Amino acid sequence: MRIPILVEPTAHNRFRATGCEPFADSVEADTPEAALEQMQEMIDRRISEGARIAAVELPDGANAWTEGAGMFRDDPLFDEWQQAIADYRREGNSNLDSP
Repeated sequence: MRIPILVEPTAHNRFRATGCEPFADSVEADTPEAALEQMQEMIDRRISEGARIAAVELPDGANAWTEGAGMFRDDPLFDEWQQAIADYRREGNSNLDSP
């Protein structure tokens, strides 16, 4: 498995390697290669101590965002609200055009 690691220069000509979840750790070293090596050692140590990466399957329809889709379909207040948003955006955009 490959995971992204950000390597960036820090003060005093050093380099920081930072991982993302589930390996959101950070190390500093004298070279980018040493920083990556230390990060690899940290991840290896965690795995040797029993950490593991797992994935779970979610059942279809379990997305909370899709459960509410269309719930205001027949609500006239929703149409008024959408029109008010459009008017506000149009007004804001017209203010950007004038000096």
